[in-house]
Amino acid sequence: IRNRTTGERPATIPLFIYEGTYRMSGSGRQVLLQIMAGIEEVLGPTHPGISVRQTASNPDEATRRAIDQTRPKVALVIEPSFNTDLVKYLQDSGCTTWVVNEPVDTSNCVYINQERAGYLATQYLIDQGRRNIALLNGPVEHYWGFAARYRGYAAALKAAGLTLNDALHRQGLHSIDSEAGRAMVRGLCDEHVEFDGIVGVTDSKAMGAMAFLRERGLRVPEDVLLVSIDNTIADQAELPLSSVELPFEEMGRTVARQALEAEAQPTVVPGKPLPLRQICLQPHLVVHTASPVAGESNPTNPSAESSMS
Repeated sequence: IRNRTTGERPATIPLFIYEGTYRMSGSGRQVLLQIMAGIEEVLGPTHPGISVRQTASNPDEATRRAIDQTRPKVALVIEPSFNTDLVKYLQDSGCTTWVVNEPVDTSNCVYINQERAGYLATQYLIDQGRRNIALLNGPVEHYWGFAARYRGYAAALKAAGLTLNDALHRQGLHSIDSEAGRAMVRGLCDEHVEFDGIVGVTDSKAMGAMAFLRERGLRVPEDVLLVSIDNTIADQAELPLSSVELPFEEMGRTVARQALEAEAQPTVVPGKPLPLRQICLQPHLVVHTASPVAGESNPTNPSAESSMS
């Protein structure tokens, strides 16, 4: 692929990732790999591809210097809420910036409807007759997706006429994600909180919870039915684990297509940015065959761009 005017090959597209992302385990690591796989699939062998740069909580001098020296025309930033100044610095440099996996009003972005994911997971358990449903969440103040999944969980309970019980909403963080799930369900058991269903906001959290329940002698899924969100490693669970699939690879493909389109456009003039675009992809539930209600691992309502402006 060459620029029709200059005949030059496009430059490598920088991909900025918060340094803490690399320390994630389980589902978190798989999310990053799937996003990058989707990006690389679209860019293909004829494009120089992406150059990955880890960033601190704010762009350090080395990052700023790299941006100033390379003057990228297009840049991708994964979840910039961990680095709030980076996107602005790129935009002020005249760079067309696309944010990945996070809704941002001040930038182009491609993200997933995480509130819908929380709703679908909770609704699945309600449909199976579960009424005391725990949510094993991450800290809602730490990550926008955890807050969104909680809103979906609460909305599903309300729609079913069920009471929102604060004791059933747990927030946990651990460098090993499955251990966060174990710790949260241990707390429920130790505090004698009644529950018959669990939504794990990641596959790893749900898998850690499942392991702990079985160690305690509880039957899964008879006593407690679990469902997770992500569907990145749900198929590796000890027992079949239904999951709400988030289309991470499609998100990577979508943002890569937008990046290629931006490369072909005239250079952005600082202070006169192009109209912003926001693309929202939809999750869908995958029910595995060994769950209490027979069903094939057949995703319905495949991911699609639900909004674009």
